[in-house]
Amino acid sequence: MNFKNIVGQSQILNNLNLNIQNKKINHANLFIGEEGIGKKTLAIEYAKIILCNDMTNCGKCISCKTFKTETNPDYKFVKSDKKTIGVDIVRNIQNDISIMPVYGNYKVYIFTNIHLMTIQAQNALLKTLEEPPEYVVLILTSPNLNQILDTVISRSIIFNFKKNTKEDVELYIKENYTIGIEQREFAVKIADGIIGKAKKVLENENFLDIRNNVIEFIRFIINKDYNKTINIYEFFNSNKDNIDDIFLVMNLFYRDILVYLKTKNEKILINSDKKDIIIDIFSKVSSFKIENDIKFINDARRKINTNVNFQLVIEVMLLKLQEEIIKNG
Repeated sequence: MNFKNIVGQSQILNNLNLNIQNKKINHANLFIGEEGIGKKTLAIEYAKIILCNDMTNCGKCISCKTFKTETNPDYKFVKSDKKTIGVDIVRNIQNDISIMPVYGNYKVYIFTNIHLMTIQAQNALLKTLEEPPEYVVLILTSPNLNQILDTVISRSIIFNFKKNTKEDVELYIKENYTIGIEQREFAVKIADGIIGKAKKVLENENFLDIRNNVIEFIRFIINKDYNKTINIYEFFNSNKDNIDDIFLVMNLFYRDILVYLKTKNEKILINSDKKDIIIDIFSKVSSFKIENDIKFINDARRKINTNVNFQLVIEVMLLKLQEEIIKNG
């Protein structure tokens, strides 16, 4: 069985394995699923197998060896340095497609985040989708079908990626990371069935530092320790590149406060390793206040994502979080 290193997605793997066994490889494959769910990882593994001389990812043939050194001329991982994938990129690929495979029977092209492809680029890609050479395999990935032309969708075989089970994620972490039980539990919970999220938490030291700093300034705000809150904006400003992580941590921590306010159940906290802080906080706030705070946080995140002035958005959010404490204190 192929795909030994892939966790979950059994239905997709069964379909792809059947295609490999029957040597009936789809010309256009559309991998759909949330960010971090493993679309790119599986696309690359599938490309290795397709290009392998005996379609097993043997690691010994010239195709496998050159794939490993990133010099295989029959493989292209297509990405853009810009926020969109333009028509010029697609046309360059089409020029390459016209050249027969060098080492095997196929040429594989992976396009990640195809939803970022301009309409002109998608229309250009249609020419290949409508009349693909026998040796061409396209693997297209996207978090959803939004912004993808119906004509592109209709000419592709769609593979919908599902979230992994809690057990799958926990097993993956146990096999790949040497960490304590509490850290593992946090990674499993924050992953929410998406292994990529767990990997981000466990492999990004900045995330763990950001998490600790964010939780600390939330404590300052809720405890009305205003002498320590004056530097919070500077923390946001110096971590603009990590703003999504900051908002994620804020949402999860405020969510836990609200959950504990309503249930008093420690076992369902995502930040279970911070339960002492949560228990200390919950007696100082109301569920009404926390629900409002979550709205303020989500409103700020939405405005940042739509390019509203960063400083203004963050300062207003922080003022609202503190003002609510004063009004309801």
